[in-house]
Amino acid sequence: PAMMLALAAMRELPSVLVVDLLISGGAGLGLCRTARVNGSVPVLAISAVDQREQALAAGAEAFLLKPLDPLQFMSTVRDLLGTSAYLRQGANRR
Repeated sequence: PAMMLALAAMRELPSVLVVDLLISGGAGLGLCRTARVNGSVPVLAISAVDQREQALAAGAEAFLLKPLDPLQFMSTVRDLLGTSAYLRQGANRR
């Protein structure tokens, strides 16, 4: 059921897809692969187990290890959206 809900959400084209790699017994890597094939939505993979290499190989653009630091989470999401403070500061210099 979690995979079906996630795939349905992808049809709505979210701005960023946050995937817990351990959902439904580890179906998160498959969801990352599906997201990479089906669209251009950036994927942030999260997990309580360090699966950084597997997540990036499966198509995630970023990986965070749980427990999540709220500031790091928001910064990563903003980076994926292209709205990080660094990028905004660079745009103001032009």
